[in-house]
Amino acid sequence: MIFTNKKEIAHKLRLIREHGMTKDKNNSIRLGLNSRLDTIQAAILLAKFEVFESEISNRQVIAERYNEAFEKDFFLQKIDNGFKSVFAQYSVISKSRKKTEIIFKNS
Repeated sequence: MIFTNKKEIAHKLRLIREHGMTKDKNNSIRLGLNSRLDTIQAAILLAKFEVFESEISNRQVIAERYNEAFEKDFFLQKIDNGFKSVFAQYSVISKSRKKTEIIFKNS
């Protein structure tokens, strides 16, 4: 699922979805993809969509906790004001840059 409020991006994505074809089906202006979902994938995606907003909010809360816990010892991801991340990964870089110097408290 892709969300955008930008008409130009939406147009490009539709072209990719339709193998680059415009309304005139004889005119292909972009390479496309065959990435259609099968029924089971679509069912899972629809179920996940029902909890999408709360899942993103929960990830924001967890990321804020990580930020508080790790800010002293790690360089953290920066998310600009007014934006959110879905945090597929929460990546950090050790300020000491040495794995052997990373000490996890309470572990």
